[in-house]
Amino acid sequence: MKPYWLIWHMIWRGALWTTFLGAVFGGIYGTSVLVIIAMTDGGFFGSFSSPGDIGIFFFIFAYAAGFGACIGGFLGGTTGGFAGLLIGGITLYRFTPLTDPARYRWVVRWISTLIIAGGVFCGSPIFMVGLFGFGEPFWAGFNLLVFAFVPASLAALAIWRTSTRITRWYESDTMAARITALSHSSSAP
Repeated sequence: MKPYWLIWHMIWRGALWTTFLGAVFGGIYGTSVLVIIAMTDGGFFGSFSSPGDIGIFFFIFAYAAGFGACIGGFLGGTTGGFAGLLIGGITLYRFTPLTDPARYRWVVRWISTLIIAGGVFCGSPIFMVGLFGFGEPFWAGFNLLVFAFVPASLAALAIWRTSTRITRWYESDTMAARITALSHSSSAP
């Protein structure tokens, strides 16, 4: 397989799988953050005075799920494409003649997961500072947990799964090429 073709396949597979997982995790994360905000002091549960107002809360809840899924899908596709490029580079640099598939899977999963999760863990607080400013409440441990650790953990889970899918595709494609080459060489006179 040509190097540019290998990189292309890994980028689009990474972007596709991580977009899907980012949308799922983003929808769950968006509703979870909404529930946390609603249940804290100063949340908006106190503003619902009649039972009919609960429909408004469910509308906001569904909106948060959809908004989280859109943001998660967009960020997932972006990080997944980058992870595919990273996996392709590692594959071309160290594992082009694939001799040890188990080691290949292990190395690629750990390197891609640590780099992507580390980037999200460092990038999320910077994004939140840009959104909310440098105020003292942001640096509280709970906010750091909600806005840095949880997104980094979700990104790590998504990239781990995506890199597993990509490496298994490369293994099966490499094995299919070997079988085809062996069948052609054995049929030659």
